Amino acid sequence: MISASVKNKQDIRHGIRVLQLEATTEFSWKAGQYTRLTFGNFPPRPYSIANAPNSHAHAQLHAAPHSLIEIHVKDSGTNGASTYAVKHLKPGETVKIGEAEGESFYNAERDSTRPLLLIGGGLGVAPLKAIAEEALLNIKTAQPVYLYWGARQADDLYIADYFHGLAKTHAHFHFVPVIGGMVGESAAAGFDNLKGLSIFIAGPEALSAATIPLLLQKGAKKAHIHYDEFKRTTGTA
Repeated sequence: MISASVKNKQDIRHGIRVLQLEATTEFSWKAGQYTRLTFGNFPPRPYSIANAPNSHAHAQLHAAPHSLIEIHVKDSGTNGASTYAVKHLKPGETVKIGEAEGESFYNAERDSTRPLLLIGGGLGVAPLKAIAEEALLNIKTAQPVYLYWGARQADDLYIADYFHGLAKTHAHFHFVPVIGGMVGESAAAGFDNLKGLSIFIAGPEALSAATIPLLLQKGAKKAHIHYDEFKRTTGTA
């Protein structure tokens, strides 16, 4: 593990905090991966990385340099690591970062030639944000990117303004908020055929199980559907 300091924190709503961590040494990851963070004296917990590793190269994405890591945390109310990170973590405080993990990441060689369909629920939007940023950096292909983000109510879409902004500045980026319904069902219904798309799913454990059959029915190839088989919505600890 390496050390990082809390560079900035932004309290959003509903107990959600966006953290910007500055690593003491270069930290490498791929868009869509996660890392295990140690806050205070709590055990390490997995948190998705919400910015692309090279996103500083594109000013319109308003993202951070390579040594800066963006993490989204929600207070679970259990007085564990997430509660500490949301309520007590201060700028300048040191946290420990493990190496990047996860197989559900953007692979330019594999994914840049296909449209992307990103399906997220809750804080599952964090790794999808990184994937969208990485894809939008590839100005040569200008591949279509479709982000479907589901939540129980509109206020839970805590960075919707950011995605609406991307849609205004990038004609090939499409943001579809889904309020109070099944986001996977809405995503599948939005396409006549999914055969040629690369698809990424992130969010509660039940999301991928409910969504994948719908995608396969619409012609998606199983090999082109990517997700990590654990609870990626990391504000639960």
